[in-house]
Amino acid sequence: MIALASLIPLAPLPTLNAVLNATSAVLLVTGWLFIRRRRVAAHRACMLGAFGVSMVFLASYLYYHAHVGSIPFTGTGWVRPLYFGILLTHTVLAAIVPLLALVTIYRAARGQYDRHRRIARVTLPIWIYVSVTGVLIYVMLYHLFASRTAPANAMTPNTPTTISDTGSGRPLPSASRSAVIP
Repeated sequence: MIALASLIPLAPLPTLNAVLNATSAVLLVTGWLFIRRRRVAAHRACMLGAFGVSMVFLASYLYYHAHVGSIPFTGTGWVRPLYFGILLTHTVLAAIVPLLALVTIYRAARGQYDRHRRIARVTLPIWIYVSVTGVLIYVMLYHLFASRTAPANAMTPNTPTTISDTGSGRPLPSASRSAVIP
């Protein structure tokens, strides 16, 4: 039996996840604009689409990090506390978005529109924040401050690699490799 990890390449998943987060944010804002114009069916389609995209994101994100682990942030200076501040708020709020979204959707589906509106006023800004900061974290981690020492094939599972610390050319001890390879 072929392992699922060999069928799904890991390298494109961070980019896919950022695209899914951005798509969710666009659908959320569009859905909000529709409901402001009383276009209920379009609002419902956008919000359910945002929920579906977010669930695909969650599955992809969990799959990626189950195979790769966590990715270290290599930025230094003032950007480091900024990144970790964004990451902390993003992570805490991301943990509650699925529950908030489910309750919000449930109330709408049950026709409890007053209760739906009350919780949606909390859910929407949190969900948009999580979606937008997810993209920002991706850009900071994989593009603006990406480690230049990891090889291009580092995202392939079980690939033996030799990477060096901060460009000195010395290989890292094997125990440290798992913490550095994205």
